[in-house]
Amino acid sequence: MNLQKLKEKLERGFYVDNLYEMAHLCKDIALEGKNPVPFFIMQKIFSGIADYWYDRPVIVEEARLVEVELKEPLWYLIDALEEKAADVKINELMDKVVSSYLFLFK
Repeated sequence: MNLQKLKEKLERGFYVDNLYEMAHLCKDIALEGKNPVPFFIMQKIFSGIADYWYDRPVIVEEARLVEVELKEPLWYLIDALEEKAADVKINELMDKVVSSYLFLFK
C-alpha cells in the first residue's frame, strides 16, 4: 500500500489539485488492498471537496476550517490502517471522518 505517499499528500494540505491527487491515490489503494472501504470513503471525501471547490472562489476561512476538522481524523485513520488496527477501531475512525465531513458539508 502507498500509505506513506497518502500521508505526504495529506500533509501538503487541502487545495484542489492535491485533493484530486489524494482521491486518485485512495482509489488505487482501494483497488489493490484487502480493506477497500476506508480508502473508498477517503476517495469520495477528497473528490467531493475538490469538486465542491473546483469552480468557485474558496474563502480562506472555509478552507482552513475544512482542513482543521478533517485532517486529524484522516491522519488517525491512515495511521490505524498502517498499523493494521482492529476492525472496531478502524470503524470508529471511519465514523469520525464521515461525521466530520457531513458536519462541514451539510
